[in-house]
Amino acid sequence: MQTSPPFRKSSGQPPFAYGPKTPSSSAVRLIIAAYCLVSSALLLLLCTKSSPLYPLNDWVDANSFFTMGKGMAHGLVPYRDLFEQKGPLLYFIHTLAYWISDRSFLGVYVFETISFAFFLYYIHKIVALFLDVRYSLLALPFFAAVMLNLPSFTHGDSAEEFTMPLLAFSLYALLRYFKETYPDPPPYAMLLANGVAAGMAMWIKYSLLGFWFGWMAALFFCIVLNRRFLRSLLSCGAFLGGMALSSLPWIVYFGVQRAIPQWIDAYILANFRFYGKESTLEDKVWLVIYRFRDNLLHSPMLLLTGLLAIFFVFGRKYLPPLAGRLSLLTTLAFLVLGVYGGGRGYVYYFMVIAPFTVFGWIVLLDLLRRATKDRLTFRFAAAVPVLGLLIVLPLTYLFNGNVPMMKVAREDLAQNRFARIIEQTPNATLLNYGSLDRGLYTTTGIVPNYRYFQKQNFAYASFPENMDEQRRYIRERSADFVLTSLSRQDPDPDSYPPPELAELYDSVARQEQVFEGETFVYTLYQLKK
Repeated sequence: MQTSPPFRKSSGQPPFAYGPKTPSSSAVRLIIAAYCLVSSALLLLLCTKSSPLYPLNDWVDANSFFTMGKGMAHGLVPYRDLFEQKGPLLYFIHTLAYWISDRSFLGVYVFETISFAFFLYYIHKIVALFLDVRYSLLALPFFAAVMLNLPSFTHGDSAEEFTMPLLAFSLYALLRYFKETYPDPPPYAMLLANGVAAGMAMWIKYSLLGFWFGWMAALFFCIVLNRRFLRSLLSCGAFLGGMALSSLPWIVYFGVQRAIPQWIDAYILANFRFYGKESTLEDKVWLVIYRFRDNLLHSPMLLLTGLLAIFFVFGRKYLPPLAGRLSLLTTLAFLVLGVYGGGRGYVYYFMVIAPFTVFGWIVLLDLLRRATKDRLTFRFAAAVPVLGLLIVLPLTYLFNGNVPMMKVAREDLAQNRFARIIEQTPNATLLNYGSLDRGLYTTTGIVPNYRYFQKQNFAYASFPENMDEQRRYIRERSADFVLTSLSRQDPDPDSYPPPELAELYDSVARQEQVFEGETFVYTLYQLKK
């Protein structure tokens, strides 16, 4: 059986395209890695509500993840003891964040910074596969600013955000294979490493796994077309072996806790059965069109690079093998299918699709290279990222949609005001009723003692157990405090509190607060004595 050395160079071009005007050394790589980390930290200070500059990340999803991570830190088992929809790796990241800061998102900000820095570094490596590293340096601050100022970034701390570095890593590996190794089969080490990345993505949010399904399917058919049938099966085995390695810690963890059935039922089966939305194929196509339109028209730079990416994919100049270009389209198609195939289209879904505009940046930078006759010096290219940050940081401060929340005082938020009331009761228990986690578990530091500590985004008709249990907690007077939050514009009938709440509890605090353009009425109830 023939084997090929990992990433054999068939094009004569090194993994980093260092030109004659660029010093080729490990020091340059370290400088670029450090720049990615610093620029990530500075931009995220402004863009994510997890930043210490914000009073709180008030996004319900972020608070749900943080509560799950806090529960894990206190020995509670996801899905068995606390019911939620995302993957255990995402919760574990928030466990680590909780150990850094137990009542704020400072730890989450740290991990967002690390995650986005890795993402930027692999975006740099992708650009440097096709152009001299000088040009990848030019793009970094502007590419980063475009990504973090998209409407799909929303509040910060999304599952998509933590999947992006994994996607960039695998996208780089795919491109490098078609530039340097194809038509030889991909090395087993490459397949194993990317299987690990796919497994990690699966245990963050499995609907994002479509990218890796397309990734491996494309390589499988490339190997089959070269009549290497046994190698195609062994390659799939190596990839699946990597996924198994990523899954092994969770199999052991849930196995030791005797919670494998709850893990599979809550994360896989419940999501599959209840989270999707019934819609026709035509509805799903229009949903994708609308989401692409909303994001592309919001950012002229994203629109420009998105259009230029077409020239990369459909031309032979940058990636000559047709199989390579078809593979890129396959990964994108399966990613879009996985993201939007359920019929839902939350704005943050697009965040994991936007990295594909890197191919438009390559075309744009190549046009710049030709226009300047490649006279760009490394010294000037190295100065641009610093100057770029000085440009994009004030622009981000002026135009980013999250920045206005910086001006809100911590003590004025309902979450902090209500927390001061709850803290007057020793060892208080709390129930977040009728909605996803509004952040009161975070500001009080309370670890929920209810499996259904919040209402998931499931309709009552399809999953009544969630709200039936929350109502039972109230009838049994098991919570010292209950938080309700109802939208004035679009109230959810499933979220209305039961009559027993007014009979058994007193309303002790009430506040209106705007979240995502809607006015919500937050009401805190305390158990009657």
